[in-house]
Amino acid sequence: MKKLTLGLLLVIMSTVFFAPTSQANPYYGTAYNGYKIYLSPANHDGIDKFGCDSFSEINNAKALTTQVKNVLTSMGYAVYIGSGGATANTTQSNNWGSDLHVPIHSNAKGSFNATVDCKNTNLDYGASGTLVMHNVNKSSTAASAVLNRLKNLSPGRGYDKVDSDKAIVGSNLYELSATKMPSAYVEVGFHTFRPDMEWMRDQKTSIATAIAGGIHNFTGAKDCRVSACPITTTDLEEEIAQLKEFVYEDKVLELDKFGYINTYIEADITKLLLDQFDSSLSEALNGVYIDNNGTVAVDFKHFGYIVGNPSLIEKANLVQELNKVIFEHSQVNEIYYTFEGNLTSFGDWTEFGEITYKRDSFSDRIN
Repeated sequence: MKKLTLGLLLVIMSTVFFAPTSQANPYYGTAYNGYKIYLSPANHDGIDKFGCDSFSEINNAKALTTQVKNVLTSMGYAVYIGSGGATANTTQSNNWGSDLHVPIHSNAKGSFNATVDCKNTNLDYGASGTLVMHNVNKSSTAASAVLNRLKNLSPGRGYDKVDSDKAIVGSNLYELSATKMPSAYVEVGFHTFRPDMEWMRDQKTSIATAIAGGIHNFTGAKDCRVSACPITTTDLEEEIAQLKEFVYEDKVLELDKFGYINTYIEADITKLLLDQFDSSLSEALNGVYIDNNGTVAVDFKHFGYIVGNPSLIEKANLVQELNKVIFEHSQVNEIYYTFEGNLTSFGDWTEFGEITYKRDSFSDRIN
């Protein structure tokens, strides 16, 4: 069973902006403005996305998130960086009671069969710029505050907007829908658009300053570099200690005890993957199991090791089409999707979470 342990990143804090001069706690400065920020860099169940010049979304997100943390802790925020997937990081952020949850990613143009074209000629400016998402059922205030500091910074202008996860992706993203606090999902730029990629690669300091500035504008907290703030408390130290001990245990189905194999649904899924998606996925199905209550478990080999990490829109379309095909079988009432029996792994790769897809709530878009 896979377990996601959450590692920690260190930062030195000072009253001088970006010029540390005194020892401080790794997670907050010598003073505390009362706000807790959880930063969640791209993870995708450990499957990276690559752009122009082999730009790594995961590595860039980690480096950028560290710089955002540096700025915020210098201002008096308590900041924790998650190192797990969407499910683990959301759970940890909720447990901590953070005031704002901020996933940090970069965007991509593409699909299962797309190739990255990074030439400087005939650039697609429609797939460029910054996007900050909020949950369709929650306020856009935090997302707007971050975008207001980021917009017009990237070379691309195709996006530079705030929108809901449902409008952009067609699904509720777990780190937006399942958080108990406001959240803003930052797609900094398109790593498949060369000017954006070079900007993200070379301008991390200015990008981090903008993201931190947007977070600060949203909270309205004191900036402890210029205002008096109380000394950090024992309670905060105890909270950090608990965060360091946190381990998320993935949800794994016992497929051998789940029900009986349904070869008819298996055949329909294999045909769908072969006809409409990457042909290599047609060999990814391990099996379909159904119990007497009409609950189905669909188990695959990990898609990430076969097709990598397609866009969120493509993943949403994949799950939507799978649901359509499976719910055509009248005995099916609900569906679980797993990678080698692991429900969390599939949910982290898609970023939709540990979802049970139910017939009575199924529509053409994922709920």
